[in-house]
Amino acid sequence: MSSHRSQLLLALLLLVTFCTLPSQVPAATSEFEITVPEETEVRGEDAYICTTLALPDKPYKLVGVEPLGRKEVVHHILLFGCDEPRVKPKDKQQSTWDCKMAPSCGGYAETILYGWGQDAPRLDLPEGVGFSVGRGSAVQWVVAQVHYLNEKPANEKAGVRLTLQDSPVPFSAGLLSYASWFSIPPRKQHFLVQNNCCYRGFQPLTSFAVRVHTHTMGRSVFMTRAPTGPKGTGHVVAAGDPQKPQGFSPVEPQVIWPGDRLTVACDFDSSGKSVSVGAGPSHDHEMCNMYLMVYAALPHIEMCNDGSSMVDERSPGNMPRAAALLPDPFPLWKPPRLTDAANKSVLGNVAGVAMGPDGTLWALHRGGRVWDEDTFDVSERITEADPIGVDVVLQMHPDTGKVLRRWGAGLFWMPHMITVDRNGSVWVADVGRHQVLKFTASGQLIMALGRKMTPGSGPRELCKPTQVAFMNDGSFLVSDGYCNSRVVRYKPDGAFAAQYELPKAAGGGNGRGGSGMGVAHSLVVDECDGEVSLADREFGRVHRFDLQSRELLATVDLQQFGKVWALAKGPYGRTLALTWKPGFDATLLDVAEPSFAWRMPNSTALWPHDFALGPAALQLTGAGDRLLAVYVAPLCEECGPVQKYVLVPQSFGAPEHVLPPPVLSAAAQRPVLAHLHVGGHPAAQAAAAAAVRAEQGGAGAGQAALEDAADGGVVTDAGEREDGAQEERVEQQEQEEYEQEVKQMADPQLVQQLQEQLQAMQAQLAEYQTTAGHDTQDFKTLRVSPWKRGGQGGASAASFIAVVVVCLLLGGGVGALAVHMLSRHAPAKANRGVSQPAMAAARHARVPQQQSIDDMLQDPEDVEPQLSGERHRLLDAGLQASSSHAGPAR
Repeated sequence: MSSHRSQLLLALLLLVTFCTLPSQVPAATSEFEITVPEETEVRGEDAYICTTLALPDKPYKLVGVEPLGRKEVVHHILLFGCDEPRVKPKDKQQSTWDCKMAPSCGGYAETILYGWGQDAPRLDLPEGVGFSVGRGSAVQWVVAQVHYLNEKPANEKAGVRLTLQDSPVPFSAGLLSYASWFSIPPRKQHFLVQNNCCYRGFQPLTSFAVRVHTHTMGRSVFMTRAPTGPKGTGHVVAAGDPQKPQGFSPVEPQVIWPGDRLTVACDFDSSGKSVSVGAGPSHDHEMCNMYLMVYAALPHIEMCNDGSSMVDERSPGNMPRAAALLPDPFPLWKPPRLTDAANKSVLGNVAGVAMGPDGTLWALHRGGRVWDEDTFDVSERITEADPIGVDVVLQMHPDTGKVLRRWGAGLFWMPHMITVDRNGSVWVADVGRHQVLKFTASGQLIMALGRKMTPGSGPRELCKPTQVAFMNDGSFLVSDGYCNSRVVRYKPDGAFAAQYELPKAAGGGNGRGGSGMGVAHSLVVDECDGEVSLADREFGRVHRFDLQSRELLATVDLQQFGKVWALAKGPYGRTLALTWKPGFDATLLDVAEPSFAWRMPNSTALWPHDFALGPAALQLTGAGDRLLAVYVAPLCEECGPVQKYVLVPQSFGAPEHVLPPPVLSAAAQRPVLAHLHVGGHPAAQAAAAAAVRAEQGGAGAGQAALEDAADGGVVTDAGEREDGAQEERVEQQEQEEYEQEVKQMADPQLVQQLQEQLQAMQAQLAEYQTTAGHDTQDFKTLRVSPWKRGGQGGASAASFIAVVVVCLLLGGGVGALAVHMLSRHAPAKANRGVSQPAMAAARHARVPQQQSIDDMLQDPEDVEPQLSGERHRLLDAGLQASSSHAGPAR
């Protein structure tokens, strides 16, 4: 195994081990049955009966569901998670009700957790994966919906048996649901209905199970993942035969990356029909549905309806407006102020932070070097004669801050920001070198852009570049920066492709030549919308450009919050901005809707320069919903190391047992990193291959290559000797650190300390909610593309979404209600772009081969027509983004 792959797998192992510290409390698994009472009378055909169960008042992970029913009696069983049921039990008696034409839940949140039909087997989630239910989650109750075919026999049991676990797991289960409206013409042996949405999250998802559904005309249902772009070649992610038992079936794990476009297609055979058949709930209609179960560190649950995604503010893993950013109370979070004495790498004036795809944290600091008015001369050349003599790049454990590796001594003059791409390569923008440098995780150079120590504005030049952002095809963008005030786009091989220029600011004069342009300080790419967002720091603005045409689409003014220091993608398509001005606390806010803003306490003198998102330590929540962590890079030398906050919702409650027992990570059996797909683009594959070659080079080869790359270019030969010794040293060091941490967390005083800090955090949360003046009822449903002009979905309660999914999935009398709700609440945009999955991938996924998937997708006559103008009018809804300042470091 190459050292590159070994390093990635090792980092993943560390993420598992450090997040699963031992406990003095054994894990407990409980089973709960929720069934329609045997004495309940059910008469007639197609009856829908719901019954409910209140979960115990403690956090649990749902890890398994066993169906209790027979296909001769029951058409389907659905399990809903609710904040409250539509009918609550009275006098401690189990409640049942007719739910044929009504939703199953009565509160705000409604989540589908499981579906069964045609004697499908039980569902067991992978070890280390679970749905959050119980106290502190959106699922306080579970409701079983049973659809009886005919009259229920006496003493017939139907429902589900739940397996719940009170110990934490490192990964959260999620669900991607797909539903479509369509019309199938008659006498077609193959007619393809497609529905695609783009994954807008910030973390990779891993698929593990799928459920498909059509009525009698369906022949196959499959999902393809295509890289963004009209010529991207996709491959099959999941597939199923809708005429077989309709439970969740395991699938070969696939990693879904932010920006991946997922297309669900249903192949119908209407050769025996003389009239068109439309989508609908009855047996005379058809349906095209897929549920894909996924897992990640933080949950992601989303519905795709006719090309539009909708998500609620209270969706698991989202960022509620009323939540509070509070300092991380985990007692083992102790990032170094000083590393070992041999190197004396001071972790002060931190310039950048980033999360790698393996879940480890990267930090970039300046080794005590300060950027002041004398650092650069009038020609923008740095006045420092020598590079920084200490290691400035640190890879750290995200829960403890312990250093896993460090490198970079003698390479950088004034490092500005750090980014880690999906292949694990590390990119550093150095304003002193006027270059952007790409390294392997162990510090071997892969690529250099710009001319060393020479500022310029040409296609092969940079002037004080600030940050790098990536796309799934391997191409990337650089914000350039303090002099040129532009964004440069490069091809995967490093060749210049295009540039985007900042608009002029009225009365401004801080740009070169007094042009009025600001500093292009940070950027993010949204491949789903084909846009790039750029932080214009000095003027407190965020500019949004079209990725292809480079047209300026919009500018958001955030000056009231301060200068805009950094941007990053957040959950469910949010673009987040870090703003700050001296004398005020820093703020993290949603650029599209700045009323979603979270203040960072005690940050008035922090000089925050960059931030990154990741999962908080499991010890803070136990089996409850895992918290979102925010890592902040403080640029002032006296501010100390990386600062860490956690986003705490109103429902937070300290776990009963603060030290969770060991668990087996899902990645131990299904390694996420073993399935990292480059995306099918030859250029991206070549870049990944270059990274592997560089990783296999010797420790000294990278330094030599760096000097050779003074004028930029790709380094493809960094030596031939595999640096396995370094990987072995890192592995040994991490094992020793883990054993030491186990001993620390067994200390009763440390346990007591964490308990006290959690209690203090709860008190701080209560105080924050009182003083912040949040309206706890002011929750909104958000379209996940809030900046699009005119494509927004209207407000839609989560219960509406869930009912629509159920009705489109399984049919029945409740379908009429779904049609009414969908016509009022579903967004209009229907994206039916045709993808081109490979035949080999189709065969591997065992899609029925009456006709090849390629042939079906290439037949334009069989692609469903666009929705009528009247349908668009019925579904059209809008949501406008609001806009809304100013501060000093570099």
